[in-house]
Amino acid sequence: MRTYDPAVRLLACEQCGAPLPEVRGADTLRCAFCNASHQLRMPEVVPSGEPVDPATRERNLLTQLDRQPSPSPIADLLDEGRLAPWREKEAVVAWTAIRKVLSEGHDDAEAKRFYTLTLALAEAAWGDLLKQRAWLESGYEVAQLPRHRTVFCARLARAAAEADEIDAAEAWLSRGDAETQDLEAFSAASVARALVARGQGRAEAQRDAIVEAGGRLLLQRDDLALGALLRADGQARAGDLEGAIATLDRAADRGGPGLRGELHRLCEAHPQLAAEAYRRFGERRGKAQHAITYNTVVLSFFTLMWGGGGVFAVTQFAAGEGAGWAVGAVLGLGACFFLASMLVRLWRTREGWRQPVWATVVEVTPSSRETEHRSMATLRVALQSGEGDPVLVRGRDDDGLSVGDPVLIFPSGQGLGGYVLLR
Repeated sequence: MRTYDPAVRLLACEQCGAPLPEVRGADTLRCAFCNASHQLRMPEVVPSGEPVDPATRERNLLTQLDRQPSPSPIADLLDEGRLAPWREKEAVVAWTAIRKVLSEGHDDAEAKRFYTLTLALAEAAWGDLLKQRAWLESGYEVAQLPRHRTVFCARLARAAAEADEIDAAEAWLSRGDAETQDLEAFSAASVARALVARGQGRAEAQRDAIVEAGGRLLLQRDDLALGALLRADGQARAGDLEGAIATLDRAADRGGPGLRGELHRLCEAHPQLAAEAYRRFGERRGKAQHAITYNTVVLSFFTLMWGGGGVFAVTQFAAGEGAGWAVGAVLGLGACFFLASMLVRLWRTREGWRQPVWATVVEVTPSSRETEHRSMATLRVALQSGEGDPVLVRGRDDDGLSVGDPVLIFPSGQGLGGYVLLR
């Protein structure tokens, strides 16, 4: 069978959490692991909410973008935001217990814990498609809140689209709330809809699936990197390359360095996804970062020299020493000369900023905490073209780079050790 065929049921056991055998049209099923018997019911389509005009819905979604996320109800089971591998069995026990509670009646706190726990278990099953589907479909069957069920439908649709089962993805999407005004549900459905449109080769529909309002993408933080790339990819395929670059630029401004790292990893994993738009985006970001760094140094030096010279001159003049003016003038001229030389140097090396090179970190040597430059680290990166030996790059300890990380470096002849890192 196809992995995500919606006509075939694939659930997790209510007692032990193991995936149940695939079944088509049966009413009962027995778990092969714990022998528990299950009464199957066909999941219902999530009822859509009251229709609202697009402008009103966009306003409602925009108000949710800046809300601080509430603490995770399963924080005790997480490690750096993901389900800790050594707590997975404990998570399954908690999942089965909460499921029994919800079967007796709805409870808001337990429903939220069940929803979050199901998504965490599905994410932990990455690579085992049948197990992942079993968690998501069971969550869809048990959840009672439309927004929760819509997210489960969207996750199943996304997984189906990534497995090139486009018709199954459309079927799962149709089971969600098309009128949802919940940002998390809307965001998950938007990404799934864009993946479906891309699989069908409909660039405009792919672009429009990721909605932009007020200059911001209506996506929650976890979906922002992939959603921005999908919108940029749709724009580029529709012939709007500048619009695609602008989309990535706005998303990076919102998400910060962490999001740029996510964009990079996604582009490495899917090199055909908005490749040209991301290359141009990285090029401009690297140039801007480089220019800002050196202009800051230049202007700071100029300001200090001129200010220091001025203070010295005024002090000497007040003391009746006319030579203070001459000293101040010399210092000021020196600052001007330094500024001019740095600007000329930047101009001569401008071409280097336009040639970013993909590379992979092969070694990281953290700086000694006893040295003056304790914030600097030395990286060895190997160019992904395979040409030449690994090269040394000076970066910062807090960049968080580790062996195997992809990086974009700019051989500009300036910057940290001859390169500027974009992470």
